[in-house]
Amino acid sequence: MLSLWNRLNAVFFYAVTVLVFAACGSAITALWLPSAPILRELQVNQIKTLRTQQESLRRKAVDRAIMTFDLDAGVLIYIQ
Repeated sequence: MLSLWNRLNAVFFYAVTVLVFAACGSAITALWLPSAPILRELQVNQIKTLRTQQESLRRKAVDRAIMTFDLDAGVLIYIQ
């Protein structure tokens, strides 16, 4: 009889296998179904902070911005 760990392992890797095949199928269909993104509106609502802060690990300054924005976009798919 299988143990609990064997069954969890089988379920997990089955799910991973299904996700890999779904991702590969999506990538393959994207080759012959090109899309053109359409940007209808991009509006910055509020910038809360815009500052330079020091990263502790790399010892270099990085810019940080916390902001809110509205984005209205669509995708046009060309089917031949």
